[in-house]
Amino acid sequence: QVSKEGVIIDTFFFYYIFSGMNINIKNNTIYPELLDWVKNDKHFSFARYNDGEWGIILEREPHYSTIKRRWGIPLNELTYKLKSIVEKPLEYFVGIPPKLVMAWFEDIESVINPNIKPINSEIIHSRPFKEFKDFLELLKTKNTLLVGPEYLNSLNFFSDHTVIPEKFVWDHTENIMVKIRQFISNNDNPIIVYSASIATNIIIDELYGEYKNSITQIDLGSTLDPHAGVISRSGHRNYMGENGLEVKRVFKTNERFNN
Repeated sequence: QVSKEGVIIDTFFFYYIFSGMNINIKNNTIYPELLDWVKNDKHFSFARYNDGEWGIILEREPHYSTIKRRWGIPLNELTYKLKSIVEKPLEYFVGIPPKLVMAWFEDIESVINPNIKPINSEIIHSRPFKEFKDFLELLKTKNTLLVGPEYLNSLNFFSDHTVIPEKFVWDHTENIMVKIRQFISNNDNPIIVYSASIATNIIIDELYGEYKNSITQIDLGSTLDPHAGVISRSGHRNYMGENGLEVKRVFKTNERFNN
């Protein structure tokens, strides 16, 4: 076993072992494979668990209180739902940021199922502008459903769009899944991409249980927002400025319920 102190880090590779469970978090090497899978209709599911999700799962402060105050709701049910997911021996890809794994090593280790093999949650989010646009163009050639807020309607990379509420979307997962199932039944080799906050984690897990690897599910989080002219994260303004994207809407901190 390799301890937290024995972590090996270089430009391309981040690796260590959690209590006999391999945590292999790669920055770049899996991305070409992901593209190949999408191109060739080799299905997979990928859900991201970043500091917000883990803050809720672990009830870790100050993240837990900050989210609770920002959203103005009890988090007990979300804690239960998310924790019950990562305690299972998941067969699909679970993304976690390498820096978060290092910072919260013991806490994550105490909860996550030892059979889960996480990858870097930023393998898509960290792509350069042109690479991400190429990824979107690839999705445009497929039967792709976007599950995200109405402001993403301006994007033309998807076959269909299931519009979700901008607030408390996790309270609407059952209705959202009805629409996703309809898309799946009506399309060959369906791909579902999500920008739906914590509802994404819940839905991906539920639908993977039903469809396994007969569909593709990709958690894109807030990555699409700048391409729709929306700033919802601190890094979006610089990203949009560098790549000539027009700013149409800026979210306040307490408005960030999705992605």
